[in-house]
Amino acid sequence: MARKVLLETGYTFTPSSKTLVIPRVIPRERLVLITNVTTNQVIYNFSDANLKATAYNTSTTAGNNTTTIVLNYNTASMSSTDKIQFLIDEYDEKFSPAEIFQDPVNKFRVSTPQALIDTDFEYGTQITKWENLAMINNRPFAFASATPVQTISSISIPTNSRTVTVNLSSGAVPGIGSAVNVQDAYLNIANGNFVVETTPSSTQFTYTARAVNTTAVTSIFDANKTGIFSGTTYANATIGFGSAIVQSIGGNAVRVTTTVPHGLTIGNEIAMANLSGTTPPNGSFVVAGVTSSRTFTYYTYGPNPSGLGTAGGANIFVRPQGQFLHRAFDGGVIFSSNANANYEQAIRQTRRYFRYQSGKGIQISSGTILKPNLQIDSMTYSSVTGLVTVQTREQHNLQPGSVLTTFGATEVGYNGTFTTYSVTGYNTFTYIPLSVPSALIASGNYYASVSGWYGCVNRLGAYDFQNGLFFEFDGQNIYAVRRNSTFQISGKVTVVNGSATVTQSSASLPTYFNKQLNIGDFIVIRGQQYKIDGIASDTSLTITPSYRGANAEFCILSKTQDLRISQSQWNLDKCDGTGPSGFNLDLSKMQMFYIDYSWYGAGFVRWGFRGPTGDTIYCHKLPNNNLNTEAYMRSGNLPARYESSAIPPYSYILSTLNSGDTSISVASTTGFPPSGTLVVRNADTYEYVNYSNVSAGTSVFTGLTRAQAGATPSVTVAQGAAVATATTTGIQVGQRVINSTFPESTFVASIGSGTVTLSQAAAFALSGVAVTFAAMGATSAQTFTYSATAPVAVELAYPTYAPTISHWGTSVIMDGRFDDDKSLVFIYGQRSGTTIGANATRAIFSIRVAPSVDNGTSAAFGARELINRMQLTLRALDVSAIPASGNANLLVEAFLNGVPSSATIWTNAVGNIANRANSSLAQIADYSAGSTTVTGGEVTAGFFVGSGANSIDLSQVRDLGNSILGGGGTTSNTQIYPDGPDTLTIVVTNLTATNCNVFGRLSWTEAQS
Repeated sequence: MARKVLLETGYTFTPSSKTLVIPRVIPRERLVLITNVTTNQVIYNFSDANLKATAYNTSTTAGNNTTTIVLNYNTASMSSTDKIQFLIDEYDEKFSPAEIFQDPVNKFRVSTPQALIDTDFEYGTQITKWENLAMINNRPFAFASATPVQTISSISIPTNSRTVTVNLSSGAVPGIGSAVNVQDAYLNIANGNFVVETTPSSTQFTYTARAVNTTAVTSIFDANKTGIFSGTTYANATIGFGSAIVQSIGGNAVRVTTTVPHGLTIGNEIAMANLSGTTPPNGSFVVAGVTSSRTFTYYTYGPNPSGLGTAGGANIFVRPQGQFLHRAFDGGVIFSSNANANYEQAIRQTRRYFRYQSGKGIQISSGTILKPNLQIDSMTYSSVTGLVTVQTREQHNLQPGSVLTTFGATEVGYNGTFTTYSVTGYNTFTYIPLSVPSALIASGNYYASVSGWYGCVNRLGAYDFQNGLFFEFDGQNIYAVRRNSTFQISGKVTVVNGSATVTQSSASLPTYFNKQLNIGDFIVIRGQQYKIDGIASDTSLTITPSYRGANAEFCILSKTQDLRISQSQWNLDKCDGTGPSGFNLDLSKMQMFYIDYSWYGAGFVRWGFRGPTGDTIYCHKLPNNNLNTEAYMRSGNLPARYESSAIPPYSYILSTLNSGDTSISVASTTGFPPSGTLVVRNADTYEYVNYSNVSAGTSVFTGLTRAQAGATPSVTVAQGAAVATATTTGIQVGQRVINSTFPESTFVASIGSGTVTLSQAAAFALSGVAVTFAAMGATSAQTFTYSATAPVAVELAYPTYAPTISHWGTSVIMDGRFDDDKSLVFIYGQRSGTTIGANATRAIFSIRVAPSVDNGTSAAFGARELINRMQLTLRALDVSAIPASGNANLLVEAFLNGVPSSATIWTNAVGNIANRANSSLAQIADYSAGSTTVTGGEVTAGFFVGSGANSIDLSQVRDLGNSILGGGGTTSNTQIYPDGPDTLTIVVTNLTATNCNVFGRLSWTEAQS
């Protein structure tokens, strides 16, 4: 036996009960001595009857190993912060290397590692390796095509306006209601995906920017950089697939009734298209009120809608505000959901899923800032107002009341922790300094850091919607998280394409939705991610968005579960200054994050950082063996991913909420701020409720202000001010403010006696002008009846801040290198040639990974249980050219994600015969029978060939994969990446004056696991 002093810092000591809890298992026969080294007293000695333990218990529940000791020694005079030393007997002498010297399968880190991706962002966001996706409630909008809008002569946006006008010198403008993607305009609020709203002339169109331009910069076209591309909307992106009913309900108010749950909340931005009438309310708008799961309202800012009546057939698109920017000056990427509303999601994920090999480990590391710093252009002090005005480099997303810390100014009066006083523009805000700064204009290298928030999370790691491992910061705490979707709920379900309703398939296979799921949970159906919007009973629930896959019965429904381990529960080093390393984590500074794991269903996971000396330290280790009844996640094949999303905390009522009640008892208040605004909802009624307190030690919201009807009082406010004078009857915190002097997303931040503080300042002064404060939902307090089978949801109505996340290089390394398995080389060869005329160009065939798969069989999207995430690695292309006369001279090109002109049906890859069984999980579209061409896409390989057989090596061409959301149409000209899998099309140009018959043969391998 060998004596050893434990280097243990994660214990808890409760002197009043003489109890010690040690976060590891120590058999009683091995514990020798416990000493309070602060007071120099022995409090346990195995050989002293007076220093024994009166109780001794060990536990290994759920992977949390503990030893609990109740001492005989009276420790009442000691302190819980005293330092305790433990002496134990080990069975044998051994050398135990630190965690950093072991790989994720407990081998010494002596084998040569292999990098699986190179992702430094020196020249851009690397769209060939990364996919950027912005959504609202799992619903995307549009993506850029490769077709540019030509001959741009100017782009302008007036001060205090969101309307962007684009002028062309010639050519046709995009049609009203079509999507465009704008890149590299001078103001980033004008960059991204937008909808064309008007076409005042044949060479002019307009769209709505992300925010009001509060700068003096109005001409935003850079002739060297700015580009506009036609956009493509995602398949099924419209809410209800064009069947909504739109009604004018007086003045500039519009009510929309959808046939499926719309999944929207107040503050979400939408685009309306294809409405007809005298002045149809088409364009981009902000949701001002939500009265049920199928009705919402918005307000127009131009002429009041007229001649509309009750109109059907409207196309309603969400307009996510997420934006992804290259940090050209320090080689990183910064992005945000830019959300002052729930459900906004901004995601960056590698195109590749990194293949795990059993017996080895994968490590992902990243340089990232999880708690955003605001880059500041200027800080100035006004002796008249006593306020400091801060101008940030980019959109700051602050709200009145947001707490932030400024630092780095030479004049100390500018530095400190402050509460945001007012928001005066998308990139300007004010605060009251603690002391008068010594200069009116600050100097130095200054920054601001937001102290915290509720309702948004920043994440990074190796994960996707359904499985994986990541760090999460929710504005209050950081967590190590393990996600899986391996738990399958009871019974089988039926789903219909375009429907939001999921039902039990048969009473013989019963479901228990209410007993196993909650509103706000994420579930997986046929490999696709959905959020539960409502639960009607144990046999019926609704999801958002509507089901995207093929109609199906007797489907398995899996629940996505996140195991979140907070910093205070980390078992290796809490990284709060008390751990073995002494490291005190500051998330407002750039950190190196580490996650490594072994899989084969029961491996372990570690999370860590670079510590105070720059060396790697691990903070938490999660074993998964001897604990679970199934694999701890479905697969070890994972992408690298970053995310900033406004996912609100959810709960549900525990008893009937009557219309006169001033408190709400809910299942949990975890994740909710101390005061704020709630939405209480079932399918038919939404009521927005303000609360002032969460009762300590309970799950009860108190100090309620129930639903208000809204109002249109006379308002007086100074230009640039956010505090307005008005009669406050009918006004409620959270209500949207409808008047062109305020930015469209402005809402009520707080209410005083005869005053209203708004989330954004007035662009112009008002004196006694009528301003509409829109009702958010129900116009009076409602009664919500408790039901054990149909829960009434309670969620935070909107986030308190939309953070940014910045990241730099991302490393994914396999310890022990990646060894290619021997696998089949799949071959597709054309048996019918394509006749290509003189100087003509034709596509000969396309290949892609099949959209869905299980049991070794591929199929259309949603037809099988899994989205196909395999890698298709190209090997060689053979081209046989038979000219009608003379010698052939052909240019052969491989187009990645081009759009073929013909609607050719995808079939099985080998043999190109539908429904013929084979082990390939790829699909082919053969164009030999027609004259197919390709538009768009990017050429990834090209070469010349002559007469006869020619072979070209394609092994250096990037592998083909799938998109974040999956998808893919049944024909080759629909739902191409990012609306489905990558598509590679072989295109041949005949450079001679005579016809040529061309045959193609492609070989490839598939990394199916």
